[in-house]
Amino acid sequence: MSDVRKGACVALGILGEKGATKEVIKGLLTALSDVESSVKVTACNALIRFGEKAATEEVIQRLLAALSDQACYVRERVCKVLKNLGEKAATEEVVKALYTALGDKNWSVRQAACEVLARFSEQAATEEVIRGLLAALSDVKTSVREGACKALGRFGVRTVTEDVIRTFLSALSDEICDVRKGACIALGNLGEKAATQDVIKGLFTALSDVKRSVREAACKALARFGEQAATEEVIRGLLVALSDVETSVREGACKALGRFGKKGATVAVIEALFTALSDKEKFVRLSACIALGNFGEKAATEEVIKRLLSALSDESYFVKEGAHKVLAHIGEKRAATEEVIRILLSALSDEMSDVRKGACVALGNFGKKVATEEVIKGLLTALNDKEKFVRLGACKTLGHLGGKALTDKVIEAGLSALNNENSYVQATACRILAGFGKKAESEVVVKVVLSALKDRHGKVKVAACHALERLVESTATKEMINALFTALRDKNLSVRVAACEALGNLGEKAATEEVIKGLLTALGDVEAVREGARKAIACLGEKLVDFNGINGVVNLMLNSPSGGLHISFLGHPNPVTEISRRIFAFLTCKDRLFSETVSFDGVHRVKRQSLLPKLET
Repeated sequence: MSDVRKGACVALGILGEKGATKEVIKGLLTALSDVESSVKVTACNALIRFGEKAATEEVIQRLLAALSDQACYVRERVCKVLKNLGEKAATEEVVKALYTALGDKNWSVRQAACEVLARFSEQAATEEVIRGLLAALSDVKTSVREGACKALGRFGVRTVTEDVIRTFLSALSDEICDVRKGACIALGNLGEKAATQDVIKGLFTALSDVKRSVREAACKALARFGEQAATEEVIRGLLVALSDVETSVREGACKALGRFGKKGATVAVIEALFTALSDKEKFVRLSACIALGNFGEKAATEEVIKRLLSALSDESYFVKEGAHKVLAHIGEKRAATEEVIRILLSALSDEMSDVRKGACVALGNFGKKVATEEVIKGLLTALNDKEKFVRLGACKTLGHLGGKALTDKVIEAGLSALNNENSYVQATACRILAGFGKKAESEVVVKVVLSALKDRHGKVKVAACHALERLVESTATKEMINALFTALRDKNLSVRVAACEALGNLGEKAATEEVIKGLLTALGDVEAVREGARKAIACLGEKLVDFNGINGVVNLMLNSPSGGLHISFLGHPNPVTEISRRIFAFLTCKDRLFSETVSFDGVHRVKRQSLLPKLET
């Protein structure tokens, strides 16, 4: 019969979380009280598969009772269930029971208790539990000592006491490598508060451990400590680790050195990381890139920049991305010396497209300070590159150079880029011309930007909308306004929003009757367009509330099926101000329909559903 009950538990467990109904859980709790230990174990296995869905008070209470079961394998399985229930099970009562389990006569139960406490993290970090885990670090079983290390490490800064640190330091000399590794990880998890002189010395020693996993863990711990660990001794140890036979150790050493900041940016370190850029393993090369980037201008030597540019054509996408970011970072921090500019200009002609693109990006991050005739000439050449991403990079960089890059040749190149077959290049060209603002305004430029508003790509039309608003700040021709008005009806949502923004920013210059009607119609569009239309209308100024045409505006806003609402304002002392107040109140209103009575000096009264908000009169 016990086999039948076991089979039922197995079948219920197969259902997983989807099967975690009240009835099913109730049945499994009954099985936890079975006379056969094997049935209780099978019930625990099923509850493990249910995960946090089984974390009810009734389940937790039954598991607490089962922690005192005579069979050690039942007690061990109960711990596994508690671990899977997660932090919901981390009650004071459960934590106390797990503390007791740390002293269980069976090592598998002690190990399982450590695992649960690690899962509960800081919620289990009571003084009592910490004392129990410290004692477990001296357990005869390796797996228990390792589990105790992990649990204490997960408790974080709350466990940073002299006793804890002293015990971890002792564990760094344990005969079992997994315990030494666990001690390194735990010390790293404790963070900078654990970065005492003794701990740093202990981790330095661990850098030369016979086991790869320990050396790797020591690198990671030192990286967590940051500049506090940047002693001459540690730096020497990490430089040795950069030549380790194991990839993960070399990678960890790069990361640790990169976290040491200015203290780590010595000539020896930079040279070693420079060499690591040629490592056979991609993740070591990537980590070396990032470390050099963290050093900023101190690492921006001619040799490093050349190697970083070379890394832009690396076979690994991650290394290329890392090199791009480092070059960009150097561009932000580094002074634009003639030497650096010369290297980047030379890279614009490199045979590898990734290098050419990276040179554009780096020059762009230097900004206006590199806007020399020679640089602009190089970027103009790059605008005709056979690779679209190089053309795009050159476009963006010219935009970053600002007004200093504004020459007839640049405008001509920007216009040429607007006719590029690549929509990203076209959109970027629009943004560049917009960035130059009135300085780039000419009949030819405006004409080409207007044609971009008819492009089939939404992103090009969006960029053209914003370009027009910047180019025509002083004079808005009928043709420009009509083009933006047409964009209000574009099928692309982003284009309609951009058209609203552009018309709003142009203000009264765009306040034609046609535009006002278009914006009022846009109030019936989706929320993003409605919001843009509301803001645009609010920017149109007095022209919106011109007294002669105000009834037409009001009628459109009322959205009335019976022909609108006619109101006489003859008796109101300031009718234009009043209707303006009503319109702007509407523009800030979220609810569209209101029941109201409109009355001015008793001259005319109307009661109806309208789009206007209810106002006190």
